[in-house]
Amino acid sequence: MVSGPQVAHAVLELNPLRLGYSLLSDKNLIMRGVAQAANDASAERVPASADNPFLAIQQQFSEAMVYALNLFRDARDEYVERSFHTFYGSPLVQAACGISSNDAPRPRPGLLPSVVAATQAEKRRLRGRMGTCLTPQRGYWSISTGPSIASSSVPSRRCVSCFWRTLKSRPLDLRLPCVISGRS
Repeated sequence: MVSGPQVAHAVLELNPLRLGYSLLSDKNLIMRGVAQAANDASAERVPASADNPFLAIQQQFSEAMVYALNLFRDARDEYVERSFHTFYGSPLVQAACGISSNDAPRPRPGLLPSVVAATQAEKRRLRGRMGTCLTPQRGYWSISTGPSIASSSVPSRRCVSCFWRTLKSRPLDLRLPCVISGRS
């Protein structure tokens, strides 16, 4: 068997996936004249006149292609929508999911009046348990209005929610000491 670097190089060059690149490149002696012809053609190029029939054909083809693509898009969307309603609208699938076609649509979760009332009651209960509010005093956030907690420059864990609510309503001076961790 013949082997060697020349054979390996020939095998690479004659690979069908690479052959097109080498046949249409400057390696091919016949293709070297194409480069000169391309340069000559680009030097003599002039814009086409407005009454050129090929420009009209090009414009008509472009409009037809856009129309065909829009038609395909609309047909695809219609098919997907009909398939969805055919499958999920069938009584068998609705019965398997526990949905009746006679039922009224279910209300959106979380917006029921009973849920809203329970949420508001829980907020009032938690605010009542905190019993304190943070206010700025002499460069520090201090706890005030709490009957059982004396004024301090470091908030307790129970007041962190009030602290963040106050921060949202006032601009924060980042040069102030960090009062949550007690570090400056």
